[in-house]
Amino acid sequence: MAVECNPQMILGLQITGGAGAGLGARTLIFDEYDRTGSVYNSSSTYPVTAAASDELAITGGTDTIDLTAVSNPGEGAVDFTGLKIRVLVFQNPGSNVITVSKGATNGYELNGTVAIRVPAGGTIMIDYVDALADVSGTVKTLDVVGTAADVLNYIIAAG
Repeated sequence: MAVECNPQMILGLQITGGAGAGLGARTLIFDEYDRTGSVYNSSSTYPVTAAASDELAITGGTDTIDLTAVSNPGEGAVDFTGLKIRVLVFQNPGSNVITVSKGATNGYELNGTVAIRVPAGGTIMIDYVDALADVSGTVKTLDVVGTAADVLNYIIAAG
């Protein structure tokens, strides 16, 4: 399976204001933040050679993602052993906050000791480039906490 990952983060902000400071009714558009173009693939400086994407139905309010056997319906389980997580996306379609943190057993640190909080209805994308550890048999789990009916959608790209 060939993998190519092109994380894109674009923020466009439009503010329509009143007549403050004698400016009259104006629309200000900020579109300067556009980070695109970092393509990760097997031959890039920071390679991406494997990816997984699925939805995790959180059972009993907690669940675990094992990075040595990540669920991926199209390919079967994906093993990230020996690879670094380069890019991840967490999307929470529900109405409760979901947290993702280093697993209690054989934990993999995504954000130091601080859990990543995915707000209700929110999406978080992080481009780690080369900042994380290699996945291994003793550094491999993420704990996911929500409620019994929550779902966490994820995309993970590693190399």
